[in-house]
Amino acid sequence: MQPGEAFEYMSGCELATSRGFMRGSFHFAKVPTETPSATLNTPIDAFSSADRFEVQVNPFELVAIAED
Repeated sequence: MQPGEAFEYMSGCELATSRGFMRGSFHFAKVPTETPSATLNTPIDAFSSADRFEVQVNPFELVAIAED
């Protein structure tokens, strides 16, 4: 990403109860701009480089929404 650009990420999970918590981390790597985008199940060489970093995600609450 270049300065001023944004990235959005959305995910979901099935809850066995009406409330829960999620936490974890994101793994990032600095790569040259000409690096092609990765696809599912493709090894990413950048994650074996020294230019990688991890960002922790603090626990946050999940609340199930009833579907009609």
